[in-house]
Amino acid sequence: MSRKNTGIAYERLVQEIYTQILKQENVKNIKVKHNVIIKGKTVNHQIDVYWEFEIAGIIYKTIVQAKDWNSTVKLSDILTFATVINDIPGNPHGIYITKTGYQQGAKEYAKAHGITLCELREPSEKDWEGKMRNIELNLHMTIPDYNNLITIIDGEWVLKNKIPVSEIEATSGYVNSNTPLYNINHEEITSIIQIINEYVTDIDDTERHTIKHSFTEPTYIKINHLFLKLNAISFELKLHRSTYVHKIIGDNIVKYILKNTLTEKTRTIGSDLKPITNQLPPT
Repeated sequence: MSRKNTGIAYERLVQEIYTQILKQENVKNIKVKHNVIIKGKTVNHQIDVYWEFEIAGIIYKTIVQAKDWNSTVKLSDILTFATVINDIPGNPHGIYITKTGYQQGAKEYAKAHGITLCELREPSEKDWEGKMRNIELNLHMTIPDYNNLITIIDGEWVLKNKIPVSEIEATSGYVNSNTPLYNINHEEITSIIQIINEYVTDIDDTERHTIKHSFTEPTYIKINHLFLKLNAISFELKLHRSTYVHKIIGDNIVKYILKNTLTEKTRTIGSDLKPITNQLPPT
């Protein structure tokens, strides 16, 4: 035997979605409630979803009727809802929500009496017409792998400036790819990794290459407080290439459509029940 549809799950869905919408719109001092009994002027009314907030001492109330129906809402249903709105003190705003739409008479009456009509449902094939539903991104990545980095100090400059051998030996443990390089005025002009990256675009294979980069202009490396003049740097470089495919599936992102039937304004609701945009993504 099939389980009876009580509509409660749909009502709670409406409650949660409007909670998230109002959070995004920065409405303060508000709590969206489900299944509330409100004392009317004549009788008590069971309200599916209800919220109120206060601005400048004025309380604004909204009552929501949520119907998980398989048939369109008739004029008589909206007339019944209107009597509830009119019986509740404080002039509340009424919102009627269903999955399947409204008959023409229901829409005309709601428009004339300020009742908001909405449709909350899963996206249909028609909603995706002219829209990008799925996106596939092919990301091609090139990752440089280098080792055996060697700095070649200018020997003539070392002899001329009487630089101790210990200072030269210190470069072997000091230098790495992030080491900056300087001009003759000791101003930073580049780094070793920038030089390495210049050779990446020149390689079109995945073989290991031994590269020697000679400096045509005076270039220096700083060891502690001493600037040493370079002739060149050498290193081994190999490129690792890979392709990463990233798929964006629209049906996994857009979970529900919330449409104002009278204004045609549409919100897309994500799988976390938070609004994504006010429209489906364009092509």
